[in-house]
Amino acid sequence: MARQFSKVAGDFAKEPDPADGLAVESLRLFKDRTNWVLTDYPIDAVRAGLLSVPPTAVYPSKRIKSGNLDQQTLLRYIEEFRPEQVSYRRFFMGKSVKAYLDAHYVRQDLNPEQLHYVLPELLTAK
Repeated sequence: MARQFSKVAGDFAKEPDPADGLAVESLRLFKDRTNWVLTDYPIDAVRAGLLSVPPTAVYPSKRIKSGNLDQQTLLRYIEEFRPEQVSYRRFFMGKSVKAYLDAHYVRQDLNPEQLHYVLPELLTAK
């Protein structure tokens, strides 16, 4: 049991890889104007010092496979919480979610391994 615990603890202690660092840095660019982030990799929000949309703070593949976190649910969370930033790098967000983000957010191309969208007003706010 102790050996199993130390392996898990070691996973949390490992250094982020370069893609993790880029994702976190892109979120930090708008940190002072962000209340919520919707992300499929919640540790990115934690590392950036930001809050995840509460119902998506735990985002395992099991929730997607079981239908517990489908496109309609994600759209509802986006409309309800209106996160200033949306970041995807693990899962496909779905066509309807991507279409909504393309229509209402601005995509940031700072990290080729991350679909990162921000509300347009973040780009004009000082």
